[in-house]
Amino acid sequence: MTKLKQVDGRQMVNFLIKRGFTLVRQKGSHVFMTNKDGVKEVVPVHAGKQLPRGLILKILKNTGIEKEDYQKRI
Repeated sequence: MTKLKQVDGRQMVNFLIKRGFTLVRQKGSHVFMTNKDGVKEVVPVHAGKQLPRGLILKILKNTGIEKEDYQKRI
């Protein structure tokens, strides 16, 4: 199995937008997002920093997105 691709917060936000999430609000460096089913997720956006792989896995699990789908589309 290959390692999970790391992205920064802005790339994760754009990925989630393509998957049907919308920006609800932003407080500081944290972007609050939701989808039409009511699933909520918070993505930290820190300039120049990659999201840790564990956090990416947590976001994928919470949003119901498969790791394989993430790997293909990032």
